[in-house]
Amino acid sequence: MCFRSTSSDYCRKTIKKLFMRLVPGWVMLILVTTPLVQAQEGYIFVTKWGSFGSGDGQLAFPYGIAVGPQGTIYVADTFNSRIQKFSVDGAFFSTWGSPEEGDNQLGLPVGISVDVAGNIYVADSSLSLIKKFSSEGTFITTWGEAGATDGQFSALQGLAVDSAGNVYAADFANNRIQKFTSEGDFLTTWGSFGNGEGQFNGPYGVAVDSNGNVFVTDQANHRIQKFTSEGTFITQWGSNGFGNGQFFFPYGLTTDPAGNVYVADAFNFRIQKFSPEGVFITAFGTFGTGPAQFSLPTDVAVDGNGNAYVTDTNGPGIHKYAPETPPVFTTTTVMITTTTSTPDDIVPPECPIAGLLMEGAESLDRIRLYRDTVLLNSSRGRLYVQYLYRYGRELNRILERNPFLQERAIRVLHAVEPLIDAVLEGDAVEPSRDLLLELEALCDLVIEQAPEDMQRVLEDFKKDIRDDGFVQSLH
Repeated sequence: MCFRSTSSDYCRKTIKKLFMRLVPGWVMLILVTTPLVQAQEGYIFVTKWGSFGSGDGQLAFPYGIAVGPQGTIYVADTFNSRIQKFSVDGAFFSTWGSPEEGDNQLGLPVGISVDVAGNIYVADSSLSLIKKFSSEGTFITTWGEAGATDGQFSALQGLAVDSAGNVYAADFANNRIQKFTSEGDFLTTWGSFGNGEGQFNGPYGVAVDSNGNVFVTDQANHRIQKFTSEGTFITQWGSNGFGNGQFFFPYGLTTDPAGNVYVADAFNFRIQKFSPEGVFITAFGTFGTGPAQFSLPTDVAVDGNGNAYVTDTNGPGIHKYAPETPPVFTTTTVMITTTTSTPDDIVPPECPIAGLLMEGAESLDRIRLYRDTVLLNSSRGRLYVQYLYRYGRELNRILERNPFLQERAIRVLHAVEPLIDAVLEGDAVEPSRDLLLELEALCDLVIEQAPEDMQRVLEDFKKDIRDDGFVQSLH
């Protein structure tokens, strides 16, 4: 069976299936994700700013912190009833808010989040409302009041905004998460008092990753819970204690572009970092007032370079940390789209966009595959790789537990690499029967250890191979 990029409709369809499903959908997923599960060695203290007071750049028990799209740092200066805006190095830019009545009134602003357009959302605990401002502090809208029904709050704390602009609020004393549109229309709620799955004993912080998964610090249960965007429970981790992966009243949390979760473990005086599934990666911070020490870290935010910003409430001050190893936010399933200079039928007309857009490889003339990254471009048009985070992390976990399976996956990858290069050069290629059977067998081995939703994806993938005659035609 022969594939050629400029021949019959059948061959062109076959190339599309082979290139888009066989290689990016599975083999490149193994390639990209396998090495990137390794923990970073640690974080380096960079700087801190702020002192107690009410002047510009001074702070009075700050709680929430967020990073804007341009890297600007926004701080909920809680006991000064205002928001302050800084550069990434702590230079003061502006401030807004006061305890006086009016659109800019703030009582005790605690949670803060920024949407993709740069709008600022503030959770005011004492006024039991959410306020929305422009990036410069211009009032836009507000919603909420004290109470326990939909759209009401009691001891409102953390906020998060997803890529669609939906707002998630940690309704602390009502032991629930509420979800709203960007204009404050109520959408849904979940949670009740308790320690079971989906129950809370003081939900304080809330964060959303690029896939829409919602993470909540369940404070008095000393754990993190993970949900879908509609509140369906996914997983949890943590217990009361001082060891890695344990918490002593966790406060705020955030995620980075790769889906890693950072938690302000307040009374352990540290920040802990986890994989999206709750696997401990690293921690930094100890008790004290010196560099790399905290007196009460209550929230954390991460910028696009992996730098972490922490509010030290009792300091008071803002701390900045940099990863010892610069992160590469590239993991999980690969999908490819292209410019019109590449034949349209080689790529699907639509490509899901739910992750990091890789750019900056214009000098390359074809895809080259490596175990820790994908460098890309094509002589027939710019290629963009978009990483979808859901199943790659789970695959990492499965492969880590089984070195034999990991070695087998790498072997398949090496066999497929020349085939990809040949297709991109416009050459005819003939995949071997053994290669495609090995790929199907690899799917079967992973299916045995995968969660149910991932099993369905892999079964569909195997069906695509059989339906297109990849295996049967080679017998």
